[in-house]
Amino acid sequence: MATSFKNASAPARPALEPSRWLLSTVLLAGCVLGAIAAFAIAPAVDASVPVDRELVRLLHGMALVKLAFVAAMAGLLVWRFGSPVEAPIAAGYLFSLWSIATATALIWKSAYIGPAALLFHGAGFAFLLLAMRDERLVPESLKRLPRKP
Repeated sequence: MATSFKNASAPARPALEPSRWLLSTVLLAGCVLGAIAAFAIAPAVDASVPVDRELVRLLHGMALVKLAFVAAMAGLLVWRFGSPVEAPIAAGYLFSLWSIATATALIWKSAYIGPAALLFHGAGFAFLLLAMRDERLVPESLKRLPRKP
């Protein structure tokens, strides 16, 4: 007998089933470890070099604004991890937020500002792309363009 594969469907990707608590703990631990690593690799401040206090205040203000983004994104992910999430999407969310937290710590430390800004914005863009492809985060009706009358 010939077997028909027309009605056979490919198995769905397995969803990651860890608890919200576990994923949230991994998320926050990675952010803290990234910040610690950023402070560890930042060069020490040379006391003999004059420091522009206005620039340092500006960078600290920018870092605080970026920290607000980190907190909002972490809150969104803690909420999102309440339902099943595919492993590649979960990993992308985690790595992008860890990168953003690390970049924010580098900016606070006033070290490697250019690479830190690229890391922050690149990881933020990756986070947005992942969010737009996540079916549970953005409803399908918001992904479609409205029809013209």
